[in-house]
Amino acid sequence: MTNPKGVLLSWSGGKDSSLALSALRGDPRYEVVGLLTTVTADYDRISIHGVRRGLLEEQARLAELPLWEASIVAGSSNAEYEAAFLGSLAQVRDANPDVTHIAFGDLFLADVRGYRESLIGNTDFEPLFPLWMIDTTELACRFIAEGYEARLVCVDTEQLDARFAGRKFDRALLDELPEHVDPCGERGEFHTFVSSGPCFVGRVEHSVGETILRDNRFAYTDLLPLARRHYQVKATVNMRTIPDTNSEAVRSSGVDSKRDAPIAIDAEEFRKLGHELVDSLAELFDGMRDRPVAAGTTPSAIRQQLGTGGIPEKGEDPGIILAKAADILFQNSTFNGHPKFFGYITAPPAPIGVLGELLAAGVNANVGAWSLSPVATEIERQTVSWIAEFIGFPTDCGGIFVSGGNMANMVCMLVARSAKLSELSEVGGVELNGKFRIYASIETHTWIEKAVDIMGLGGVAYRKIPADEKRRIRMDALRNAVAEDKRAGLIPLAIIGTAGTVSTGDVDPLRELQALCDEEGIWFHVDGAYGAPAAALPDASEDLKALSGANSVAVDPHKWLYAPIEAGCSLIRDQSLLRQAFAHHPPYYHFGEAEGEPVFNFHEFGPQNTRGFRALKVWLALRHVG
Repeated sequence: MTNPKGVLLSWSGGKDSSLALSALRGDPRYEVVGLLTTVTADYDRISIHGVRRGLLEEQARLAELPLWEASIVAGSSNAEYEAAFLGSLAQVRDANPDVTHIAFGDLFLADVRGYRESLIGNTDFEPLFPLWMIDTTELACRFIAEGYEARLVCVDTEQLDARFAGRKFDRALLDELPEHVDPCGERGEFHTFVSSGPCFVGRVEHSVGETILRDNRFAYTDLLPLARRHYQVKATVNMRTIPDTNSEAVRSSGVDSKRDAPIAIDAEEFRKLGHELVDSLAELFDGMRDRPVAAGTTPSAIRQQLGTGGIPEKGEDPGIILAKAADILFQNSTFNGHPKFFGYITAPPAPIGVLGELLAAGVNANVGAWSLSPVATEIERQTVSWIAEFIGFPTDCGGIFVSGGNMANMVCMLVARSAKLSELSEVGGVELNGKFRIYASIETHTWIEKAVDIMGLGGVAYRKIPADEKRRIRMDALRNAVAEDKRAGLIPLAIIGTAGTVSTGDVDPLRELQALCDEEGIWFHVDGAYGAPAAALPDASEDLKALSGANSVAVDPHKWLYAPIEAGCSLIRDQSLLRQAFAHHPPYYHFGEAEGEPVFNFHEFGPQNTRGFRALKVWLALRHVG
């Protein structure tokens, strides 16, 4: 038996090329050794068909064949096309001298076949036409029956209505084709792109983009590659950059002329991109323990991966961007969800919280006013109550979600100052801000130093109290400091007890702190960002449980409650004081009742007006675990 002859297949990415490939692979006389495609370099797309190069490359990968390209520019003459095509054939021959034939998927147009034979006659290749004169209706039906999947990517609107552009090539389409249109589009009525079938080892993942009209005649439907991390897709030019688009002509041809903004993604593509991203995250979570905890990289190395240029001149395909972003993040991040991560007090994100972040972003509620976020507002209120219940704080308290522990503590201090100012103004009031003093252990988190600066109190307002041998605040030193300041005419504003210090996790003597605060009329605040959730344990210490008597507590759900970052929560025993500190009513705010019922507007209870839906991920996790 003689060795099979090496064949290079002229490849357009459409159904006739795919059927030709299958036919040749079924013929023992031939062995297909590569694909040759003409690509228009200006657009980075298959010539005539208008399909992106990334999809072409994925076809070649799934066909398990090398890809050769004849590159031309837009508006090239026939002579320039021929020179590029023949030049590519010469390159193939130099690389693989055993290739003796080039095959085409032409069906019955004798003039087209004659032109190809004449062109190839100038080389030592022999032309093949494996589908020649097979009935096109039979071929179209065979294509569908054998499980191929394809879409019409280009329609000649002088021969076929533009509404067919983007349609799947299936029996329903064949039934709708006018009688004068060839079922395989052999006269150029339409061109297709094949995404799966017997000639491929997998499916070319893609989504359907917009349809535009070029040259007042050809309706092109853009297919968008959904990049997978296991293969590379080159940068491509968005179909919107192709010139000579005529919206009016599109309308007259029956194509939907609606033009989405460049940032828009249609539902089908969004769904596929979402599936791809969730799959990648699931793989990340499942294989976390097999990864390094940290990347061991450098700032310059990461900047090199990101690129140092300015804003891109042209947009990129969203699938490619997401795939690249995921890859860079997965390869260059420090993973606090790793089982060997012990460096900092942050928790791995609960999977339901990760999904909750996606849901919250999709709804995009502005949880500043009830009318802008009715459900989100009520979920946040319920979550605040649940957190209070969990740690033993009164459930009728006020509360609000913020970014994290720093802000949660600062909000509580702002409320404490507002309450003290209100109290003192009732007996005449004085210039007070410079006289306030806040007392906390030297073991207290550095948020307190930021808070006195932001509040305009100055560093002198923070009275640093020494710690005992257990790293807890010394009550004797605290009492002396309070007494000393009162004698000096200063005003003790707040005493801070820490429920879980950063350095050692110790708990200040909260019961004694509360007693002192009650005695002196001082605001009692507990920084529970680290340890407050431990108060829910049956064997929690009496000191930890004593946080229930505080005027305010800061909690960090993105620690022990496993919420994805960011999630902090301020709890205020007297809800009215929270509103007193932050409520303002400019003339442009009109957030009244809902069907006669009073509503809760979070912009009146915290420093932000426009607020994200941070509570959802915590609410979901509490419902998930119970």
